[in-house]
Amino acid sequence: MAENEIEVGQSRSKGSLVTTLLLIVNIGVGAATFIKVFKTPKPHIVQVMVKGTGGEGGHGEGGEDHGAAKTWPTMPLDPFVVNLNEMGKPRYLKATFELQLEDENSKKVIEERKNLIKDDILRYLSGLAVADCQGEENKLKIQREIQKRVEKVAGEETVRRVLFVEFVIQ
Repeated sequence: MAENEIEVGQSRSKGSLVTTLLLIVNIGVGAATFIKVFKTPKPHIVQVMVKGTGGEGGHGEGGEDHGAAKTWPTMPLDPFVVNLNEMGKPRYLKATFELQLEDENSKKVIEERKNLIKDDILRYLSGLAVADCQGEENKLKIQREIQKRVEKVAGEETVRRVLFVEFVIQ
C-alpha cells in the first residue's frame, strides 16, 4: 500500500509541474499578443513643399523656393439633399462639399455665382443612382464632375480640388 501512495504523490508533482509550465507559457503568449495588438503606431506627418517653377502655368513665382507649405483658400458649399434616380423605394443623398480654390479672387467669383453653381450641382446629383455614388472610383468621378460644373459657371482654373465633407446615402 505504501508503494501506491508514493506513485500517486510523484504523479501529482509531475502534474503540478506541467500545469505550472503551461500557465507560465500561456501568460507569456498572452502578454506578447496584448503588446502587439494594442501597441499604437506613431502618426506620420507629411508636409508638401511647394517650389516655384519659374515657367508659365506653374503655381510658384519666378523660381523662388519659399520653403513653406502652400495653402489654398477654401470655400464651403451649402449641403445638398437630393432624391436619387432610383425606381421603387425613394433613396436620398446628403452631400456637403468644400472647394479648394486657386486664389482669393476665385472665392469672390464663386460667391457671386453661388446660386447658378448650386442649381447645376443639384441637377447633376439628382440624376445619380445609388450605384453611381458607391465606391472610390465613382466618388472621384463625382468630384471631377462637380469641379467641371463649378468652373463652367465661375471660369476655368478657379477650383483646384473638390473635397467631400459629408456624403450619406439613405
